[in-house]
Amino acid sequence: MKKILFFILMLSSFKIFAEDKYMELDYLLKSDKSLAFKLKKEIDSVSSKGNFSKLLTGPSADTKKFTFNNLTFYKYSICQIHFCGPNRSAFFISPSTKEIAGIVVQDESVHVFGNLNHEMKQILSEDEMVNFN
Repeated sequence: MKKILFFILMLSSFKIFAEDKYMELDYLLKSDKSLAFKLKKEIDSVSSKGNFSKLLTGPSADTKKFTFNNLTFYKYSICQIHFCGPNRSAFFISPSTKEIAGIVVQDESVHVFGNLNHEMKQILSEDEMVNFN
């Protein structure tokens, strides 16, 4: 009986881990190189060249999980170490479809990349204190 309970517990904990693996940006970037390259390309295209690498040096906020149109997206927020206010980014990624959309804030200018829907803009407005008007 104890072996069966242990086995069930192990299976349920594996399922929880499998569902939440994208909660860590490091995991996402290391496990899907094409998605990491696409994110780097998007961020560097709307900000200064090499900014993606700078943004990865700083802290990141807790990842949040959202569903839009029956698709799961993860929202990540990153910033440049010792320069978080003037150089930061927040973005949504859907690992299943490889969709990426977000913002880069540099020196109070907001640069948008990808296709942000209305709900995404509302979340970014509230969480990142940016104005899309």
